[in-house]
Amino acid sequence: MTPAPTYEDIAPLVAHVDDRGPEVLVTFRCPVTGTEVGASGAWPDAGMGGKVSRQAKSTASSIVRDRLAGSIRMAASGSALGRMGGHAVSGALLGRGAKTNRTPDRSDAARREAVLNAFTSVEGAFGWDEAERRWVAAAAVPVAAGAGGASGPSPRQAFFEHLRAHPITAEHDLDVFVRMLAAVIAMDGDIGEDEREVFASLVGPGHDLDALAARGSPGEAEMAATAPGPTRETLLLLAWAVALTDADLGEGERALLDWFGRALYLPEDRVAALRALAAAQVEG
Repeated sequence: MTPAPTYEDIAPLVAHVDDRGPEVLVTFRCPVTGTEVGASGAWPDAGMGGKVSRQAKSTASSIVRDRLAGSIRMAASGSALGRMGGHAVSGALLGRGAKTNRTPDRSDAARREAVLNAFTSVEGAFGWDEAERRWVAAAAVPVAAGAGGASGPSPRQAFFEHLRAHPITAEHDLDVFVRMLAAVIAMDGDIGEDEREVFASLVGPGHDLDALAARGSPGEAEMAATAPGPTRETLLLLAWAVALTDADLGEGERALLDWFGRALYLPEDRVAALRALAAAQVEG
């Protein structure tokens, strides 16, 4: 079972830290593959000893959404969306901090917590190596033997392997993807600050949820114009993963996601497999 990350566990991954700004910028490097991932972490509120930050991270949906933000950036790594790196999440956090006029606590303890916050935002790019008791790049996590001695990737590994192998690169596909997420998040028609912050944390503050929701879900012709093949599976896989972070996922959202699968011309068995893979990632 993957443990909750602690600063002591992730410290060996820290290759560089820039703590001069309103956010701590961190470069994490896998000790096995040398893969580097950039991220940013929020400073805890001054005088709170990190209490507010820990409480904000304590809910499962918040943690999973941070992981998914990293997954989305990985899937769109060759695009403007992916190049935002860890700043997609920090943009939303900076906006939240500006509204509360918080003053950063820059103590050593606060710095460690900010580094841990940064790791949490990109945790999806890493995995826990149980044998070595350490965090490594997701691709470097040893494959465990299954029943009867059979081996294969865990659902969590399979999720990331699919994103790495089949990224979203075409501008049209990225536009469709962002609109798919906007349609799912705004499905109930009640767009508030919480929904805007969630959306910004996933795709960056440069996308206006209200404007995208007003445009509505991508049409069938737009969905059919996406790159054929496994990239369409990536679109649906991430849309389901984001939707499943909502404990109150309603029938309207489920119907919309089912329609996405049909509009992307994905076979029913693949749609079911992608939904299960997304669920395993979110619940894991």
